[in-house]
Amino acid sequence: MSEIDYPANWKYHLTGDNRRMHMRFRRNWGPKGGAVFDGTGQLIAVVIRPGHPDNNEVIALSRPNVNFDLVEDVLDGFGEWAWTGGTAPQRTISLDIVRRRLAACGLGTEATA
Repeated sequence: MSEIDYPANWKYHLTGDNRRMHMRFRRNWGPKGGAVFDGTGQLIAVVIRPGHPDNNEVIALSRPNVNFDLVEDVLDGFGEWAWTGGTAPQRTISLDIVRRRLAACGLGTEATA
């Protein structure tokens, strides 16, 4: 499954969760496992803890089957508005802020909508 990664050198965090994460858009593919991206998917956080049982755990940031272009519009400038610490090349990004913005635009998960 090919995913779209957001800047990997940034630190993504959820309040109360100290695990290292990456933010990704998990793409949906055409009918029956086709090779063509259908334009939809889900924004997720993926836990990065090699050797731990929770490595690659997925945390939903948006609901499934959302339009990629809509997500990109909502995320526009997130490197500024969700930046909570760190220096420019290694920003700390709040996934809580990202979730709230997605929810406000109708793309959030049930837990954050």
